[in-house]
Amino acid sequence: MRLSSHIHHKQPSARNDDNEHDIRRRWGSLTLCKLRDSIIRGPPRSPTPGPPPRVRSGPHPGLVSGPTTSSSSSSTVATTTTTTTTTTMDLADLPYTIFAEIISYLTPRETIAARRLSRAVYAALTRDELCISLLLHHFPRAIESRELRLLLRRSDHALLDRVRWSRALAATARRYHHLGTATARVTETVLAPTADKTDDHLLRGVTPWHRVLRLNDKTAAFHYWDPSWTCDAAAGLLVHPVDGRRYALRDLDTGRTWPVPFATEGRMVRRVRLSHGTLIIEWCEKQAMREDAGAHRHFATFYAVGRRAQGTGHQEHLYTVRRYAAKDMPSNDDDDDDDDDDDDDGEAQGAGCAVVTFRAEWKIHRLGLLLRHQDRFFSAHNSTHYAIYIWQPSRSPWGEDEPRERLVIWEIDDAAALGGGPHIIAQLADPQLDHWGVRQRGAPTLRCLRLDDCTWDPATRTAVGHVFFVEEEHRWSAGPHSSATPPRLHHVKTTGIPLTGGPRWVDECGKVQPGDDVSRMQFCWRGTRPPSGGGGGGGGGGLGGTAAAGVAAEMETWAGRCPCWRHDDFPYLTVCEANDAAAGVRFSARHCFMLETLSVHIKPRLRIHGVARPAEPRPRRASSSSASSSSSISSSSTTISKASRSNLVKQTHSSSAASTEQRRRGYADEPIGDGSDNMLDWSAAMTQEVQFEDDAWSKLLNAGYICGDERWLIGQDSHGSITIMHF
Repeated sequence: MRLSSHIHHKQPSARNDDNEHDIRRRWGSLTLCKLRDSIIRGPPRSPTPGPPPRVRSGPHPGLVSGPTTSSSSSSTVATTTTTTTTTTMDLADLPYTIFAEIISYLTPRETIAARRLSRAVYAALTRDELCISLLLHHFPRAIESRELRLLLRRSDHALLDRVRWSRALAATARRYHHLGTATARVTETVLAPTADKTDDHLLRGVTPWHRVLRLNDKTAAFHYWDPSWTCDAAAGLLVHPVDGRRYALRDLDTGRTWPVPFATEGRMVRRVRLSHGTLIIEWCEKQAMREDAGAHRHFATFYAVGRRAQGTGHQEHLYTVRRYAAKDMPSNDDDDDDDDDDDDDGEAQGAGCAVVTFRAEWKIHRLGLLLRHQDRFFSAHNSTHYAIYIWQPSRSPWGEDEPRERLVIWEIDDAAALGGGPHIIAQLADPQLDHWGVRQRGAPTLRCLRLDDCTWDPATRTAVGHVFFVEEEHRWSAGPHSSATPPRLHHVKTTGIPLTGGPRWVDECGKVQPGDDVSRMQFCWRGTRPPSGGGGGGGGGGLGGTAAAGVAAEMETWAGRCPCWRHDDFPYLTVCEANDAAAGVRFSARHCFMLETLSVHIKPRLRIHGVARPAEPRPRRASSSSASSSSSISSSSTTISKASRSNLVKQTHSSSAASTEQRRRGYADEPIGDGSDNMLDWSAAMTQEVQFEDDAWSKLLNAGYICGDERWLIGQDSHGSITIMHF
């Protein structure tokens, strides 16, 4: 795109060079206006260079197809001759500071679309320094920006040069467009393994509490069975069962799978959990210890899970380096030529492989547990410790004794590294649990067990932190395990027991006192969820504000905080949520049990919080001479865009794994769809909610559990298959 100015003078003279201030004053607003107009009307970028369009400077500048010519008056008596000299200036030739400032006023979608104007504009808009600036400006909390700041702090120039930042910017803009509209870019389905009729199923899950929600003869689930799969969304890894009674480790980004070296012969899996780079598989022997007793010995197997870069022995943790790394060190000269061709190759080359390493195995119960519905256990782990709570009802035929309860904590990583195997560091029986106020007795309220992310101090080589009991009660809870005195509304509580000594931690929400007014149902002392800064997409606020928002969001997801998000929108009950605290993006699944009893039209809803919704396409004002042509171009582009989206959906169901992977990832430089990102105050995005389509609930919430982050959302459908939504 070129800017042309016409200077009229009586006679040829030397032209004065424009300084930076003059360029900013004369071309700043004109460039932004014409660039937006050219994005809509300009032709796509062609591999063969052609004459670029020009912009004429005048009282009413507009796009013209060719250079202007000047004519001189022809008369017999010519006293003076007026000549017109045309000088052109490329938009890409503007000083970098001015060019970057102009581009920063474009929305991310407009910036990506402007790459198609010409090769010169494409080369200018894909410069690494500009893409880095725009990435930090528009998406300060996206994973690409967070890892970019990490590389800058480490001064790791080698990795900075490996990343194609033009692709990172385009892919991030496309992702937040889909997040803002609550639509998946691609939906992937991992089919459930075929049931083996000659043998029992691989998974024999732990029975949940017998508690349901009941109102007016209508019931709803309050507890769900554990899913047969587990996912670490931050690491982008999924462990799921496959045919042949085996487990596989899947890379969510590339779709590659690796076998988990876990022998299933003669075993039944009770629970799988992937967290903090460690995989724990809890299982029992298929054969009972004694036929008359029916108890089965239970074990836990510990694996270390990590990534290794291809061709090297070191672990590769940075998603940006894996996703956008180039095959070789590209030069600036050929970056615009092959940028669209080796996207998949570059990603595959930088993806490397995942490694599952066996670390330890130990017995989690001395006498064994029953596989029937009586015995239950809850567990949690991090990279250094494993905790399990066991609840066994009374074996007395008269039911006089209370259930037997026990909490056992193992140290797994440090001892395993020394070759001694995991060892117990704490055991709490009924009296100790009663002392800490977490004994469940005959009306258990335990929802889950948690551990601090870090429970090991390498300096003192001692355990630190807490193990947390998360409890929950609801006013409509019913069943054998429900309390005889339910709360007035909804009560959640988290109690932390220190691993090595100290006071307990208690955080509770929703406990209404007898004299409190509950007519407005504002029983949560935190009130509505406060906005903790801008979401992953959006500028403003500076890096200091972004860091503060990230710290506040991490405190909200701390294991010691009670899950008051369960009653965020009471009487709606939040079944589950997936909170990417670092990016400020949160998915929540809610259903209103009370209203569902009154009307069949009340549907559960799956929503996304923290991302502003893109604005509708704005009408473009056109002159009368170009109204018809621009209207036809706009109509055709809309048709093409809709067809592209339709083709993308059809391509998702391809049976070929290679073609599916290529189509699923696509090219980062392709248009991100209809609509335009509006220039909102993105700090208000945290309070906004965008709802998914109604069928998303049936695709994701059959197991009552979802997980994910800004890049993907994972759940289970009614057929037991795993649904992965890529954004």
